Amino acid sequence: MLSHHLQRFGFEKWLPFTMEEESQLLGKIPDSSGVYIISSPQPFGRYRGESDVVYVGSSANAQGGLKRRIRFFFHPGPSQYTSKRIKALLDLGEKLEISFHTCTALKARSLEKEILQEYVREHLELPPYNRIEPH
Repeated sequence: MLSHHLQRFGFEKWLPFTMEEESQLLGKIPDSSGVYIISSPQPFGRYRGESDVVYVGSSANAQGGLKRRIRFFFHPGPSQYTSKRIKALLDLGEKLEISFHTCTALKARSLEKEILQEYVREHLELPPYNRIEPH
C-alpha cells in the first residue's frame, strides 16, 4: 500500500510533517474528528512488498479532534508511546508527510480499521508505527 493509493479514501492532499513545519501544519488541521496517515518520502520494505505508510491513526476518541491529536506528535506526554516514537523520527530530521480526512468519530474508527485491515492483507503486517489493529 502506497500513500497515493489512499486517494479513494479521501487522502488527496499531503502536507510536510517536520519539526520546522509544526506551526504551519497545525494551522491547516481542523479541530474535527477524522483519520490521518503519516508517510515517508521513500517506500520501504515490508514482510510482503513495499509501502511508504508509516502510521495510520484517528482522532475518534480525542477531544480537540485531529489538531490536538497531531499536536501530540510534536509534544508527547509521558505515556504516549507512539507519539514519542514519531517525535524521535521528527527529531532526526525525517521528512515525513501527513494527510487527513475529516469525518464523524464513528466513521473515523471504521475508516481507520478498514485501511489497517487492507494494509495487513497486502503486507501481512501493520505499518511500522502501528502496534495493534483497532477493534
